Amino acid sequence: MKFNQNILLIVIVLAAISVGDSLKCGVSHVSNERILGGTVAIPHQYPWMIYIIVEHDPLETNENAKKVYGQCGGILIDDQWILTAANCFVEHTQGYRVNENGPKTLLLMGAHNISDKKTEHWLTVHPEHVFRHEQYKNTTTSDNDIALIKLINPLKFDLVYSRIAPICLPSVDDQIDKNNCETIGWGRTTIDGGYKNRSNTLRVAKVVMYDHKECVAHGRRVNDLKVCAGYLNNRPCKGDSGSPLQCRNQNGQWVAQGIVSYGPTDCVGDKPSVYTNLAKFITWINKIRDAN
Repeated sequence: MKFNQNILLIVIVLAAISVGDSLKCGVSHVSNERILGGTVAIPHQYPWMIYIIVEHDPLETNENAKKVYGQCGGILIDDQWILTAANCFVEHTQGYRVNENGPKTLLLMGAHNISDKKTEHWLTVHPEHVFRHEQYKNTTTSDNDIALIKLINPLKFDLVYSRIAPICLPSVDDQIDKNNCETIGWGRTTIDGGYKNRSNTLRVAKVVMYDHKECVAHGRRVNDLKVCAGYLNNRPCKGDSGSPLQCRNQNGQWVAQGIVSYGPTDCVGDKPSVYTNLAKFITWINKIRDAN
C-alpha cells in the first residue's frame, strides 16, 4: 500500500509540474527542433497560436450576396486575452459588415491542421468583446494596427488543454537574437486562388528582424510603431494578419516582438513584411486588460 501511495504521489507531482510549466509564457512542450523555410511546423509546437475566423454579413442593400469569411492569426497572451491585428475587424469589401463579437467570430486554440476535424482536437471559443485600438484608422499608414480579444471565460491551463499556453510579451530585460526569429500562420501559400490556397497546416518560416535603417535599405519606411522582418522569400501572406513575429530571449522563451500588419501585395519580392511593434503597445495592452 505504501508503494502505491508513493506512485500516486509521483503522478500528482508530475501532473503539477506539467500544469505549472504550461503557465510559463513562451514555452513549447514539443521538441525544440524547428522546421524552417516556410514549411510545416511541428504539430502543437506553438501553443499560443490562434486561428481566427471572422464572419462578414451582407448589408440590407446587398441582400442577395452570400456571407463571406475572413481569416487571421492571433496569439494568446494570458488566460483570457488574445492579441491580433485591428485590420482583421475592418470590412474590406463594400456592401458587408463585420461581426466582431459573440458567436459570429470563432477562435480555434490548440490547432495544427484546421481541415482535419476527425483527428484534431482543438478548442473552439468565442470572444466576449473585441477592442480595436482607438487610433487605428485603416489608412495607408496602418499605424496602431492592433486589437485585443477578450474571451467570455478564462482558460484553465491544465492537463486537458496542455496544447494551449501563452506567449511572452516584450520586456526591457529581454536579450533578443534578432537574426533568429520566426513568423508562423495559416495564410495563403500562393497569391492566386483566394483563401482556397491557404495552408491547412500551421507553417513556420525563419526571418530576420531589422532596425529602421535596415528597413529603409530593404524598401520599407516605418515609424516607431512598426518593425519589419524578412528573409529571402520567407514572409506572411494573405490571411496571416495578426500572426506573430517571435524571437527567443536569453531564457529560451518565445517573445512576441510584433504581429503581422502588412507586406508585399503579391507576397513575394525583396521587401520585408511590416509588423506592429508590440514593445510600443504594452501600456495600451495593460490599460485595456485592467479596465475590462
